[in-house]
This record gives sequence, C-alpha cells and structure tokens, in this order.
Amino acid sequence: MRKPPKILIIDDDPSICRMFKRFLTAKGYELATSGDSEEGLFLSRSEFFNVIILDICLPGMDGLALLSKIKSFSPHTEVIMITGHWNIDTAVQSFKFGAHGYLTKPIELDHLLQIVKKGLEKQALELEKRHLIAEINFKNILLEKQRDLLECKVIENDQRIFRLIKQGLFTKKLLEIMIESLPLGAMVIDKEGRFLICNKVQEMFYGLSRDSLLGKNLFQDNLPVDLKPWQEMAKDFLSSRFYKIKVVDQRPEKDKILSITLFSLIDGKGDSTGFIFLTADITNEKKIEEQIIQSEKMTAIGQLAANLAHQIRNPLAIIGSATQCCLEKEGTKNGLKKYFKVIYRNVQNANKIISDLLDFAKPKPLEFKKNDVNQILIELYRLLKMDFSKNRIRVLRRFDRYLPQIHCDKESLKQVFFNLLMNSKQAMPKGGTISIITRHKSRDQTAEIIIKDTGKGIPKEHIPNIFNPYFTTKEKGIGLGLSVVNSIISEHCGKIIPKSHEGKGTKMTITLPLNHTKFQDVRRENEQNSRCR
Repeated sequence: MRKPPKILIIDDDPSICRMFKRFLTAKGYELATSGDSEEGLFLSRSEFFNVIILDICLPGMDGLALLSKIKSFSPHTEVIMITGHWNIDTAVQSFKFGAHGYLTKPIELDHLLQIVKKGLEKQALELEKRHLIAEINFKNILLEKQRDLLECKVIENDQRIFRLIKQGLFTKKLLEIMIESLPLGAMVIDKEGRFLICNKVQEMFYGLSRDSLLGKNLFQDNLPVDLKPWQEMAKDFLSSRFYKIKVVDQRPEKDKILSITLFSLIDGKGDSTGFIFLTADITNEKKIEEQIIQSEKMTAIGQLAANLAHQIRNPLAIIGSATQCCLEKEGTKNGLKKYFKVIYRNVQNANKIISDLLDFAKPKPLEFKKNDVNQILIELYRLLKMDFSKNRIRVLRRFDRYLPQIHCDKESLKQVFFNLLMNSKQAMPKGGTISIITRHKSRDQTAEIIIKDTGKGIPKEHIPNIFNPYFTTKEKGIGLGLSVVNSIISEHCGKIIPKSHEGKGTKMTITLPLNHTKFQDVRRENEQNSRCR
C-alpha cells in the first residue's frame, strides 16, 4: 500500500490546528500538529513531511525564520505560509525563502486543499525529474561501454583480417567462404572497380541479386542502386598505400540506417589490390541514441518549465494580490479601476502561458477510444467556419466516407488539427484556400489526413527544425505548437510529413494506424528487443 503524504501544521491557535487536521485527515493525508516554532522545528528535523502549513506569527522564532531553517535541511518540502494580516513585504520574503503558497486567514478549506495538491504535484514532478536524470545517466554509461567494446572488437577483427591478408594466408576460395559466412553485408571490389564477391546479407540489405552486380564496374557501369558514397570512398583509397577505415551513413529505405566500413587489400609490396566493403544495420542503435537525446531534451525542457513556473509565478502571485487589494480599496478613484483590471487580466494570461508550458513539459495521459476522424474534422470546421470566412479563407473538404473509425484520443487529435489549421490561416493574411483530405489506406491499415494551404510556405532551411521545441519564425509565437503536434502524433504511433514551397503553400500529411493498441504493442516489443541486444 502506498503511504499517504505527511503534512505538518505549525500554528499557535489550537482551533485552527484542529480544524485543518480534521479536514485534511478526512481527505486521506497523515497529519501532525505543533503549537510553537521550537517543537515544529524539532518535528520537521525528525522526519520528512511532504507539506508544512506554517503560521507567520509564532511565539519565539517567527514563521519566516523557521521557513528559512526548514528549507535549509529539507529543500523538497513544500511550505504554505498563513497569516492573519496580509502584508506585501512578508509575502515577498516568504516566496524569496522558497514558500509554495501564501494565504490570508480566514482560509477556505477547499482553497487550502487545492494549494496542498499543487504542492504535492510539484514535489512529484521534481522527484520524477531526478529519477529520469539518473536513468538517462545510467543508460549513457551503458551505451558508452557498449560502444567502446564494439569499437575494440571491430578494430581487433579488422587488424586480424589485415594481418592474414598481408601474410598471404587467404586463398580466393577461403576468402569467399569467410565473406559468405559474415553476419555483415560484404562486397569485394578489385582496384579497377569490378565487383568480385557479394554475400547474401548484402543482397538482403539492398534487396537486389548479387548477379546484378558481379562483374560490373563501380566507376563506369549503370548500377541498380545508388552507390555514390562507395564510389567516393573507393576513389580516395586508389591513391592510398595505407590501411584506413571510413564510416558513412546511407539510407536505402526511410526506416533503415546502414553503416559502411571500407578497408583496402594490400599486397606484399604494400600496394592496394582492391577493397572490402562491410555493411552493418545500425537502425536500432540510432533509434536508441535518438530516444536518449529526445529524453534528455524533454528532461531539460521539464526542468526549465518547472524553474520558470516557480520563478515567474511568485511575482505574479504578489502582483495579482496587490491588484485585487487596489481594486477593492482604491480602484474606483481617479478612473484607475479599468487599468487595474487590465493588469489583473494580463496576470491571468501569463498564468495560462505558464500552465501551457508545464502541460508541454509533462503532457496529460491520452484516452484511446474508437472515433470517427471525419466527424472530428467536421466539428472543428463548424467552430472555425465564421473566423475563416471573415479572413477570406475558403475551405475545401474531401473526406473518404468509407474511412473506418480509428483508435485515438479525440481531444488531442482535435488539438493537432486545430494547430495545423491555425498555422495555415496565419500563413494566408490576405486570404486563400485550405484543403482537408482524408483517405483510407487498406493495404497498411492506416488513415491519412492531409491539410494543405496556398499560403506563403516555409523556407527550405527551416523544414528540419519546425518540430523542435521553441523554434518559431513568428513574432509573438513561443514555438510549442508543432512540437505538441509531433508529440501527439508519435503517441498515436503515427507520422507527420511536411512539404512546403515558398510562395506556393504548405502540405502536412498525417498517417495514423487504425488500431493504435496493436501498433503500440509492436513498438514496445521492438524497444524491448533493442534493449536485449
């Protein structure tokens, strides 16, 4: 059983201690109380409390001094300051010393409960962040060790083969047998560029028959696959008298990454007589590396979001409280009330931005159910129809009426489509056309949703970065819209592919599996297999 969070109340008013204790105990928390600062300090040192509710006016040591001491030895404890007399100086000091909240008596119990819950959520987020950082550091250490071992093995094997070749211990037949039995793709080419040997693994990597290559010239003949990296590497080696290794990445398919290693065959005089190309599938290693990099990015973003929220919300709370006080007492004088309302409204807007940032850093869990994508798009179109019409934007809809329902989270998909449609609208300030198309791809059991516009388009150099957090070309944008879109599509095991031409418009193609659960199970299995390797 999970232990309930512990809360300590330090207040010299016994009636407040009893009331808070009775209320919070009924909500499932474990409570302790203290009537003075010395006992409260002793209790907070004796065991860890998740939350401490601390009165500012206490006999002996005051609440602010006690807050400072508690934070010095228990920085992860969330402290909520309470007082009978609101004062802006004590509020500033409280937040400066690390208080989570500042409440004025009489305190509504439901409001107190909300502040306690938010403090516990913040505490849980910090704990999760520390665990993620520790896990990433551990995985990085493992990957570095695995990489070092692999590098040592590759160098050792290559040196052994090189020594055997130099000693003349390989006959052509023995070389063919060895190359055929390699777990890597392998091809032997003579110094004129003719293909001499090609093993089965190499055939499988490129989906071609070895007969289509053997006897042909790497530099002169038209070949069935693009081998430009091979040609460049081989040309570099023709003039070389030294044993070298060079690795490049090549992607014959969108979902496969191959590493090509080349070393030259040296005769007894030290001259190059040919080349051996070794090809390895490093797709899983690259994916794991990308996942770790993405995880590190998200951890950094989460840490940044939490720190920003903490640092910004403290002065916002003070500004908001001071503005409310002015509205109640002096807001009607000299026509200042409307200006105070503007200040207060913008404080709320700033809080909304902070909440969006925290939602991005720690997204809410999705609820997957069977939904009609066409219907989601129709509902969204009805909401935006008037706005598009005012901005002289025409919307063309071409929906596949035989498109099956898909397993998805309706609200998050609506957010994806809304963000893409708003981006299209902003790209057409003088009006234009947006096309929304849905298709059922029965062959691979997926749904395809296309949103394209006739706007100003995206510069070619910006395309690789548009899904990165905080990348934006808009003056007032914060660069999270397309990052959220990409994250949601990934959670649905789908893909989003952008195509754009400056001055002609942008096309976003989303591909989603009809049965998300099935694809998610396959993805988990692949991830587990990658870890086992």
